[in-house]
Amino acid sequence: MKKLLSSKKLVGFVFIAMFTAAIYAAIMLIIATTGSFMPEPKSRLRSDYILMLLQCGLGSVVILLPGFLQRKFGIAISPTMHITFAVFLFCAIYLGEVFDFYFRIPHWDTMLHVFSGFALGAIGFSIIGLVNKSDSVPVSLSPAFVAIFAFCFAIALGALWENF
Repeated sequence: MKKLLSSKKLVGFVFIAMFTAAIYAAIMLIIATTGSFMPEPKSRLRSDYILMLLQCGLGSVVILLPGFLQRKFGIAISPTMHITFAVFLFCAIYLGEVFDFYFRIPHWDTMLHVFSGFALGAIGFSIIGLVNKSDSVPVSLSPAFVAIFAFCFAIALGALWENF
């Protein structure tokens, strides 16, 4: 119960941080320059704030997705998985975009790619585990199939993320 409570607090913190950053981006979008001339070296353009607003807005919605799936469909999501999901979104969107970690910290993007690969693989294992344990699916899946599915799941979602 203590882990569940701490995951709820962390998700709440990440939601508030991203929602606040979305409001900041919306305000800055109004006063930012359009970028028709070369901006000052450390200044952001209007397009940067549009991207930040989009990412923080979507991140604010997506951070609530595991809780929604749990309530609506009864899918049990472990607190560890929920915490991992929240930390990744916080690092990728809030720290990466809002605080410019992608440009300030060498290899930040590479670290997030490695982390997301493992996290997406774990989600793939969890999904196939739910299917394998389900009474409505009378099939017992082999460990090799489970591993291949988790790998392909991680690659597919990683490719979708990169296209985004």
